[in-house]
Amino acid sequence: MKRICFFSGDITRGGGTESVAVLIANGLAGQGKHEILFLSLVEQQRTPAFYIRPEIRRYHLGEKWIQPGPGYLAVLPKLRRFLREQRVDILVDIDIVLDILSLPVRRGTRIKVVSWGHFSFYFEQESLYRRWILRFGAKRADYCITINEENCRCYEQYLHRDKALRTIYNPAVSGRRQDIVSGSESGHARDVALGSESGHVRDAASGSESGHARDVASDSGCSCVKKTVPETVLGERYILWAGRLTEIKGVDYLAETAERVLKILPGWKWLVAGDGELQGWLENFSREHGLVDRLVLLGRVADLEPYYKDAGIFVLTSHSEGLPMCLLEAKSHGLPCVSFDIRTGPGEIIRDGVNGYLVEPYDCGRLAERIVKLASDDSLREQFARDAVLDMEKFDLECILDSWNEVFESLCR
Repeated sequence: MKRICFFSGDITRGGGTESVAVLIANGLAGQGKHEILFLSLVEQQRTPAFYIRPEIRRYHLGEKWIQPGPGYLAVLPKLRRFLREQRVDILVDIDIVLDILSLPVRRGTRIKVVSWGHFSFYFEQESLYRRWILRFGAKRADYCITINEENCRCYEQYLHRDKALRTIYNPAVSGRRQDIVSGSESGHARDVALGSESGHVRDAASGSESGHARDVASDSGCSCVKKTVPETVLGERYILWAGRLTEIKGVDYLAETAERVLKILPGWKWLVAGDGELQGWLENFSREHGLVDRLVLLGRVADLEPYYKDAGIFVLTSHSEGLPMCLLEAKSHGLPCVSFDIRTGPGEIIRDGVNGYLVEPYDCGRLAERIVKLASDDSLREQFARDAVLDMEKFDLECILDSWNEVFESLCR
């Protein structure tokens, strides 16, 4: 049995990257073939956003968030010490930026490093430091995992990486998306000191100096935050959008498209699930355009299951995606999906004109037309819903876990 450590910036966060990493780690731990660990640079929440199986131990290296740069130098000896003391065999970097830490410290060891990219290759090119780290990791990692085929082609064409490289999709989760643990501190996370007073980092529970890395085990008896569909939309026809309210998610396009659509469809509402830095802006937009009762901002939703179940259409307006989890989830619930045909992500999930529509990027007028077409035709929506299952086998969790196990086996030969 190998010890496999998933390395994160902060595994307690509630983002899509953390969601996928926890889902994969939980699945692998459940198989019992390997011992699974989580290591974070920091843990800014005591209780993780997503349920982590109790046998998966969590550790973190520091107390305060560290921006990539010179501050990473202080992390290197802590990381090396952790990997040695925990006898890690394979380190999976949950974001290419962490390659800049893991690859130097594994020198002189037998540890294998897997570089797991979660963003579009083209998005990575927009930042100088991420672009440089991408090339660094592609050249030196023992294995590179991409989450879509376009990224894989870019690795081959532009980074000249053609071995120990494969695409492993994010899984589409049917049923509940993932259990989201409540923020109460009622025994849902147990804090375990690792040893003598060595002063390397602080213990999770009390902040006392009690071990080399903070070790936190999740309790299996966690309670879950549940949000039901508000009474104001019960029985209503609605379009669903879900994601962080940030620029990269195309909140401006969301607003423009929603205004166009809701003017034409008086019997429909548009629900927005998520929070973020542009929430205030979107609330003001809704008020200024007289859409308060129809463009409904739900805030952060713990369980999207009932929303997917009752929605008529799902819409994605992002500028950039790696492989959007919300689109996979919507499709797994039989929802017709409409999205901009951005360079990576939606095109590998939606069959245009078969189970959804792909629209020229950022053409809000055309996006609105496609949404209105679907909303106005019950039989077309039903047809698209029936065909939502097409191509979903490649997003099956068991198949994806098999792919991860093949990677690990190849590294252990």
